Amino acid sequence: MLRFPLGLAPLLLLSLVACAAPSSPAATPNVAAQATAATATVAYSVSSDWKTGFTGSVTITNTGPAIKGWTLEWTFPGAQVITNSWNGVLTQTGAQVKVTNASYNAAIPTGGQVTFGFTAKYPAGTANLAPGTLTFSGAATSTPAPTPPTPIPPGPVPPTPVPPTTGQPWVMGYYVGYLRDRYPLDAVKWDALTHLVVGRAVPNADGTVNTRFDIDSVAGPQWAGGVVARTHQEGKKAILMLGGAGAYAAFVGAASDANRARFVANLLQVVRDYGFDGIDLDWEPIKAKDTAPLKALAAELKAGQPGLILTLPVAWVNANFPGDARLISADLTAQFDRVNIMSYAMNGVWGGWQSWHSGALTGAASTTPSSLESSVKAYLAAGVPAGKLGAGIGFFGSCYSGVTGARQSAAGMTLVADDNAMSYANIVTQYQGQMTAQWDSAAGVPYLSAASPTGPKGCTFVSYEDPQSIALKGQYVRAQGLGGAIIWNINEGYIPSNPAGQRDPLMDAVKQAFLR
Repeated sequence: MLRFPLGLAPLLLLSLVACAAPSSPAATPNVAAQATAATATVAYSVSSDWKTGFTGSVTITNTGPAIKGWTLEWTFPGAQVITNSWNGVLTQTGAQVKVTNASYNAAIPTGGQVTFGFTAKYPAGTANLAPGTLTFSGAATSTPAPTPPTPIPPGPVPPTPVPPTTGQPWVMGYYVGYLRDRYPLDAVKWDALTHLVVGRAVPNADGTVNTRFDIDSVAGPQWAGGVVARTHQEGKKAILMLGGAGAYAAFVGAASDANRARFVANLLQVVRDYGFDGIDLDWEPIKAKDTAPLKALAAELKAGQPGLILTLPVAWVNANFPGDARLISADLTAQFDRVNIMSYAMNGVWGGWQSWHSGALTGAASTTPSSLESSVKAYLAAGVPAGKLGAGIGFFGSCYSGVTGARQSAAGMTLVADDNAMSYANIVTQYQGQMTAQWDSAAGVPYLSAASPTGPKGCTFVSYEDPQSIALKGQYVRAQGLGGAIIWNINEGYIPSNPAGQRDPLMDAVKQAFLR
């Protein structure tokens, strides 16, 4: 039986029979030679509809011999225009839509499924009718389009959104020296960014600054200088990432009353030497005792160079303790242009926690107390203006063993790996296709599941972001009037083995979701 992801309302289910391949192979290039009479069922569904746009999907289930490569075509009966897609290569000409397989899902074994997803827009006041005819690998089946159901409000988007902020959202992508070879500068998708955060410089406790950029003292500065120059050539702002993991004690010392003046002078010199437009003060973690020196540091940097962009990444908030967000008050953040929530790696094997997603949009509960939505609510309640808040998008995921999905408990449950080892590129090339792809509609994210350890890290549950989850985050950010998004980090989403034009699927999704 064909299964629909939880929460999806099936609109159209068609049985399609692929015709036997004729003597000319060019006529059926998307059917394997051995699949001479392949049978498939195709289900078109809409998961959310907000009356000017919707999220849809088409699931192909192969009930016949194995297929190697596929094509799907349909004609919209209305004025629907697809704005983003995933798990296939899409072209749309007028109302006609054609989708061919992606490189990683060309093969559909007997009994296997492939789901192609998309977001689309249509004029307010018109009907979002389902297509009446779908053509799969050259075999057409027609059926009258059903009466469209009452639109289902999208789960991740509040029914009564606040007015959006004026102007284009920010998209700040972190680009780090230690992963520079994974994403060459010439390959960076600049039109998906407004700001590039170059990582990283590190404070020293005496107020000096280490500018090795996680490379070395010679190649590091040369690399960073070239990145800043290229960023400006592309018409984007370049931000210096300062600090990050392991830099807490150095920040405390450098921002102390004894060293802060020297620290400010050294930082502003780095800004001038490289041509940075701003600084990202990545002080992790921010404790109660740190708020006063952090505020003073930001104020003195702004005073020393008026117009300097200052951004502050902040931790996601445990939904069981929303009051923790009060440390990041409106008073503290007054000097910052953006306050960006690091809403990724929001899971772990901790007391009272069940298995959970790395970057859930919604769905926080007492035993899975994290999501972008719950963190945003906590920071808004603490007084941070909505227009300053940025949503975090992780171009990496997490690998569990001992469980096969979210909201599970097991004595042997282990979070095996996340950032770097579980980059999106690694997930696509090392785990997708070997594990069962699933969608958690309550959390607004995909995941992979396997009954036995799979891939280099022996995963049974892989949580990650994909184009569909990014599209939903874009809807949420716009509906809430938030300031934009950050990406940690853009190096991890690039897939050089994919065909040209398909190597940056997450950046493509970010552009469509935030900068269209």
